Amino acid sequence: MNRDWLLRTHGLLIGTLLAYAVGFRLLPWVLRNWGVPVDLGVAVYPWNFSPLPALFLFTAACFRDLRWVFLLPLGACVAGDLGIWALSGRMDYALYPGLALVYAGHAITISLGIWLRKQRGVAPLVGAGLLAECVFFLVTNFGVWWFSGSMNEVPLYAPTATGLLECYIAALPYFKNSLISMAVFGGLLFGPLLLASRMREREFAAE
Repeated sequence: MNRDWLLRTHGLLIGTLLAYAVGFRLLPWVLRNWGVPVDLGVAVYPWNFSPLPALFLFTAACFRDLRWVFLLPLGACVAGDLGIWALSGRMDYALYPGLALVYAGHAITISLGIWLRKQRGVAPLVGAGLLAECVFFLVTNFGVWWFSGSMNEVPLYAPTATGLLECYIAALPYFKNSLISMAVFGGLLFGPLLLASRMREREFAAE
Protein backbone atom coordinates (compact mmCIF):
# COMPACT_ATOMS: atom_id res chain seq x y z
CA MET A 1 0.00 0.00 0.00
CA ASN A 2 1.41 3.40 -1.02
CA ARG A 3 2.34 5.51 2.00
CA ASP A 4 1.25 8.77 0.36
CA TRP A 5 -2.17 7.29 -0.32
CA LEU A 6 -2.42 6.23 3.31
CA LEU A 7 -1.51 9.70 4.48
CA ARG A 8 -4.15 11.30 2.27
CA THR A 9 -6.97 8.94 3.20
CA HIS A 10 -6.15 8.38 6.87
CA GLY A 11 -4.44 11.63 7.84
CA LEU A 12 -7.55 13.34 9.22
CA LEU A 13 -8.70 10.17 11.00
CA ILE A 14 -5.30 9.60 12.61
CA GLY A 15 -5.06 13.24 13.70
CA THR A 16 -8.57 13.10 15.18
CA LEU A 17 -7.83 9.88 17.07
CA LEU A 18 -4.55 11.26 18.42
CA ALA A 19 -6.32 14.38 19.67
CA TYR A 20 -9.02 12.20 21.20
CA ALA A 21 -6.40 9.97 22.86
CA VAL A 22 -4.69 12.93 24.53
CA GLY A 23 -7.98 14.53 25.54
CA PHE A 24 -9.28 11.21 26.86
CA ARG A 25 -6.24 10.82 29.11
CA LEU A 26 -6.59 14.34 30.47
CA LEU A 27 -10.37 14.43 30.90
CA PRO A 28 -10.44 12.52 34.24
CA TRP A 29 -8.00 15.04 35.71
CA VAL A 30 -10.03 17.95 34.41
CA LEU A 31 -13.18 16.43 35.92
CA ARG A 32 -11.45 15.81 39.23
CA ASN A 33 -10.34 19.43 39.34
CA TRP A 34 -14.00 20.34 38.90
CA GLY A 35 -14.98 18.00 41.74
CA VAL A 36 -16.61 15.38 39.51
CA PRO A 37 -15.97 11.79 40.73
CA VAL A 38 -14.73 9.41 38.04
CA ASP A 39 -13.27 6.55 40.09
CA LEU A 40 -14.40 3.06 39.15
CA GLY A 41 -17.37 2.06 41.30
CA VAL A 42 -18.30 5.68 42.01
CA ALA A 43 -19.23 6.89 38.54
CA VAL A 44 -19.47 5.48 35.04
CA TYR A 45 -16.39 6.43 33.02
CA PRO A 46 -14.98 4.52 30.02
CA TRP A 47 -11.50 3.95 31.41
CA ASN A 48 -9.01 2.53 28.88
CA PHE A 49 -11.28 3.21 25.92
CA SER A 50 -8.37 4.66 23.98
CA PRO A 51 -7.39 4.52 20.29
CA LEU A 52 -3.66 4.43 21.05
CA PRO A 53 -3.13 0.61 20.91
CA ALA A 54 -4.91 0.45 17.54
CA LEU A 55 -2.87 3.43 16.33
CA PHE A 56 0.35 1.69 17.38
CA LEU A 57 -0.63 -1.37 15.35
CA PHE A 58 -1.76 0.66 12.36
CA THR A 59 1.23 2.98 12.06
CA ALA A 60 3.68 0.09 12.55
CA ALA A 61 1.88 -2.07 9.98
CA CYS A 62 1.37 0.57 7.30
CA PHE A 63 4.15 3.15 7.53
CA ARG A 64 7.77 2.36 6.77
CA ASP A 65 8.97 5.72 8.05
CA LEU A 66 9.87 5.31 11.72
CA ARG A 67 8.78 8.88 12.39
CA TRP A 68 5.18 7.79 11.77
CA VAL A 69 5.58 4.47 13.56
CA PHE A 70 6.97 5.89 16.79
CA LEU A 71 6.58 9.64 16.99
CA LEU A 72 2.84 9.93 16.37
CA PRO A 73 1.48 7.54 19.05
CA LEU A 74 4.39 7.96 21.49
CA GLY A 75 4.07 11.71 21.13
CA ALA A 76 0.45 11.40 22.21
CA CYS A 77 1.55 9.33 25.23
CA VAL A 78 4.16 11.89 26.27
CA ALA A 79 1.70 14.76 25.76
CA GLY A 80 -0.80 12.97 27.96
CA ASP A 81 1.77 12.38 30.70
CA LEU A 82 2.89 16.00 30.66
CA GLY A 83 -0.73 17.13 30.70
CA ILE A 84 -1.46 15.00 33.76
CA TRP A 85 1.55 16.54 35.48
CA ALA A 86 0.29 20.04 34.66
CA LEU A 87 -3.29 19.37 35.74
CA SER A 88 -2.44 17.48 38.94
CA GLY A 89 0.60 19.51 39.93
CA ARG A 90 2.35 16.26 40.85
CA MET A 91 5.18 14.88 38.79
CA ASP A 92 4.80 11.42 40.37
CA TYR A 93 1.32 11.07 38.85
CA ALA A 94 2.81 11.37 35.37
CA LEU A 95 6.27 9.86 35.88
CA TYR A 96 5.45 6.97 38.18
CA PRO A 97 7.69 3.91 38.83
CA GLY A 98 5.81 1.57 36.49
CA LEU A 99 5.83 3.96 33.52
CA ALA A 100 8.70 2.10 31.83
CA LEU A 101 6.56 -1.04 31.71
CA VAL A 102 3.74 0.91 30.05
CA TYR A 103 6.08 2.01 27.28
CA ALA A 104 7.45 -1.53 27.07
CA GLY A 105 3.89 -2.70 26.45
CA HIS A 106 3.56 -0.11 23.69
CA ALA A 107 6.82 -1.34 22.16
CA ILE A 108 5.42 -4.87 22.03
CA THR A 109 2.32 -3.58 20.25
CA ILE A 110 4.55 -1.81 17.73
CA SER A 111 6.46 -5.06 17.16
CA LEU A 112 3.20 -6.86 16.45
CA GLY A 113 2.28 -4.12 13.99
CA ILE A 114 5.57 -4.60 12.16
CA TRP A 115 4.83 -8.33 12.02
CA LEU A 116 1.48 -7.50 10.39
CA ARG A 117 3.26 -5.96 7.40
CA LYS A 118 3.77 -9.40 5.87
CA GLN A 119 0.37 -10.77 6.84
CA ARG A 120 -2.87 -10.75 4.88
CA GLY A 121 -6.47 -11.12 5.92
CA VAL A 122 -8.56 -10.46 9.00
CA ALA A 123 -7.37 -13.33 11.21
CA PRO A 124 -3.77 -12.07 11.72
CA LEU A 125 -5.08 -8.59 12.45
CA VAL A 126 -7.57 -9.83 15.04
CA GLY A 127 -4.91 -12.07 16.57
CA ALA A 128 -2.36 -9.26 16.77
CA GLY A 129 -4.89 -6.89 18.36
CA LEU A 130 -5.96 -9.45 20.93
CA LEU A 131 -2.39 -10.46 21.74
CA ALA A 132 -1.31 -6.82 22.06
CA GLU A 133 -4.04 -6.07 24.58
CA CYS A 134 -3.40 -9.27 26.56
CA VAL A 135 0.35 -8.65 26.80
CA PHE A 136 -0.20 -4.99 27.72
CA PHE A 137 -2.65 -6.04 30.42
CA LEU A 138 -0.25 -8.58 31.90
CA VAL A 139 2.84 -6.36 31.75
CA THR A 140 1.36 -3.12 33.03
CA ASN A 141 -0.64 -4.68 35.86
CA PHE A 142 2.42 -6.64 36.92
CA GLY A 143 4.01 -3.20 37.28
CA VAL A 144 1.05 -1.97 39.35
CA TRP A 145 1.51 -4.94 41.69
CA TRP A 146 5.30 -4.75 41.79
CA PHE A 147 5.45 -1.03 42.53
CA SER A 148 2.32 -0.74 44.69
CA GLY A 149 4.43 -0.51 47.83
CA SER A 150 6.59 2.32 46.52
CA MET A 151 3.63 4.33 45.23
CA ASN A 152 1.50 4.13 48.39
CA GLU A 153 2.20 4.30 52.10
CA VAL A 154 0.18 1.13 52.48
CA PRO A 155 0.71 -1.32 49.56
CA LEU A 156 -2.42 -1.86 47.50
CA TYR A 157 -1.52 -5.50 46.98
CA ALA A 158 0.47 -7.95 49.03
CA PRO A 159 3.87 -8.90 47.55
CA THR A 160 2.69 -12.45 47.00
CA ALA A 161 1.21 -14.52 44.20
CA THR A 162 -2.21 -13.95 45.77
CA GLY A 163 -1.63 -10.19 45.70
CA LEU A 164 -0.67 -10.37 42.02
CA LEU A 165 -3.82 -12.36 41.23
CA GLU A 166 -5.92 -9.79 43.11
CA CYS A 167 -4.31 -7.03 41.06
CA TYR A 168 -5.18 -8.75 37.78
CA ILE A 169 -8.76 -9.41 38.90
CA ALA A 170 -9.22 -5.77 39.93
CA ALA A 171 -8.02 -4.66 36.48
CA LEU A 172 -10.45 -6.82 34.49
CA PRO A 173 -13.05 -4.02 33.96
CA TYR A 174 -10.30 -1.87 32.40
CA PHE A 175 -9.18 -4.82 30.27
CA LYS A 176 -12.71 -5.23 28.92
CA ASN A 177 -12.74 -1.60 27.77
CA SER A 178 -9.31 -2.08 26.18
CA LEU A 179 -10.55 -5.01 24.11
CA ILE A 180 -13.63 -3.09 23.00
CA SER A 181 -11.58 -0.04 22.04
CA MET A 182 -9.13 -2.17 20.03
CA ALA A 183 -12.04 -3.66 18.10
CA VAL A 184 -13.68 -0.27 17.46
CA PHE A 185 -10.64 1.79 16.55
CA GLY A 186 -8.84 -1.08 14.85
CA GLY A 187 -11.90 -1.48 12.64
CA LEU A 188 -11.94 2.24 11.81
CA LEU A 189 -8.26 2.24 10.85
CA PHE A 190 -7.80 -1.12 9.15
CA GLY A 191 -11.33 -1.60 7.80
CA PRO A 192 -10.97 0.64 4.71
CA LEU A 193 -7.65 -0.99 3.83
CA LEU A 194 -9.08 -4.49 4.10
CA LEU A 195 -12.08 -3.47 2.01
CA ALA A 196 -9.86 -1.88 -0.66
CA SER A 197 -7.65 -4.98 -0.74
CA ARG A 198 -10.68 -7.25 -1.13
CA MET A 199 -12.03 -5.11 -3.99
CA ARG A 200 -8.69 -5.23 -5.81
CA GLU A 201 -8.59 -9.00 -5.45
CA ARG A 202 -12.05 -9.28 -6.99
CA GLU A 203 -11.09 -6.97 -9.85
CA PHE A 204 -7.95 -9.00 -10.50
CA ALA A 205 -9.92 -12.24 -10.46
CA ALA A 206 -12.46 -10.81 -12.90
CA GLU A 207 -9.82 -9.85 -15.47
